[in-house]
Amino acid sequence: MTEAAPKPGVSGLYLVLVLNGFVAAAGLTVLYLMLATLYREYAGSPGVGWAVTSYLLVSAIAAALCGRLGDLLGRRFMVLVVLALASIGALASAFLPSLAGLVLGCALQGVAGSLMPLSIGMAREHLAPERVPVALGILSCAGMFGAGVAFVLAGLVIEHFASHGGFVLKCVISLAAFVAVALVVPRPRQPPASLEGVDLVRGILFAPALAVALLALQAARERGWSDVRVLGGFAAAALLFAYWARHQALQARPLINVRMLAQRRLALTNLAMIFLALGAIQLGQMLSLLLQQPAWTGIGLGLSPSAMGWLMLPLNSLTIVVSPLAGRVGKRIGDQRVALVGAGACLAAWLALLAWHATLAQLVAAAVCCTIGYGLLMPALYNLVARASPIENASEAAGVNAVCLAAFMAVGSQLLFGLLGSQTVHDAAHGSYGYPGEAAFELAFAYLVAMCACCLAVLLVLGRRPATDVVAPRGLPADAAR
Repeated sequence: MTEAAPKPGVSGLYLVLVLNGFVAAAGLTVLYLMLATLYREYAGSPGVGWAVTSYLLVSAIAAALCGRLGDLLGRRFMVLVVLALASIGALASAFLPSLAGLVLGCALQGVAGSLMPLSIGMAREHLAPERVPVALGILSCAGMFGAGVAFVLAGLVIEHFASHGGFVLKCVISLAAFVAVALVVPRPRQPPASLEGVDLVRGILFAPALAVALLALQAARERGWSDVRVLGGFAAAALLFAYWARHQALQARPLINVRMLAQRRLALTNLAMIFLALGAIQLGQMLSLLLQQPAWTGIGLGLSPSAMGWLMLPLNSLTIVVSPLAGRVGKRIGDQRVALVGAGACLAAWLALLAWHATLAQLVAAAVCCTIGYGLLMPALYNLVARASPIENASEAAGVNAVCLAAFMAVGSQLLFGLLGSQTVHDAAHGSYGYPGEAAFELAFAYLVAMCACCLAVLLVLGRRPATDVVAPRGLPADAAR
């Protein structure tokens, strides 16, 4: 019998989860914070938005690929590889002097999107079952609180060293997490599993399909929806996605187990995650643009990056209480009910922003409500996925969930960039760059309200049947295990 790997100390593993969550959150947070700076540094270039989109696209690929490889080759090894690649990508974005270099480096940093599913699998591998819900709450909390800390640190660095300093900061954070994982998490004693029969190349075809769809979406804003090239792009994306889904469904050892999506609980949970990614979770991007936009535009407040960071820190600090509480309360009343409360709070927040967005107090009040909302919603969705999947597929199931999150965050990001570009304001005295007008922001807020409402509706459907948390045996749907 193969000897099991020694268990790390609980506090040490919690530290690793906190640092991994920090890296995963800081990757996107720092990008959001420097958007206004990047738009100034690359004035007139419509490609700046692809710094965010490329990050999210690679996050989706990495969540699928690295989550599966973590189950097969070992989660410790894959986490170390991911942290090393994220560090290299941050340095590339900092020192390659072109927009192409920026986007390429951000794409490489996107591998950090796999840290959440890998960390979820690591928690289930090394912790007793009763500690897992709290650990997942800590992981989610670390991500959101870490985002607040990253806002402050990056804001101070960006003010003094422009965007280059922000990327160097991301490299330092990734290297710190690398050292912690290498020192705390023991090497597994069992040999790596074989990759024989796993088609890695065709397994990630969903990503180019999504990229083609996003390019078609961007082209539609420039050429119109009836343009032949736009329609051809969407058609090509749909065909490629259909081929990928059919191929994965027929594989004995798929990279992404799409058959999992046939299980009712997992399917609905992933659908709720999709609407969350399209909507409420875009708070950082929206606040960063709105609060830093110049006051002369009629809607922006003209905050500096550091002021923006100090504002976001206490907002994200709310998750220190909210996210671990979600895990504890979910054990008592059910994760569906916790998720419903969170989705309801997000919906109320975006409705408030749609109606009132003229003052800092109004924006902060709505942001507090939204932060509490997804501080409850995210760990509840993670727990729903974790409890509905067998332990040997823990990272794989979490990877599918993370793919939904990252892929549709990319879609939501591009949709919001398109909506914000629907109406712009210019002033020759302040340069040639056009900023989103109030009507554009209101259109974006209305879209976010709709996405939150859809998320709430899916969770209501999920809650219609008894929500007994039973982990299905390998190969048996969760519903059949009850």
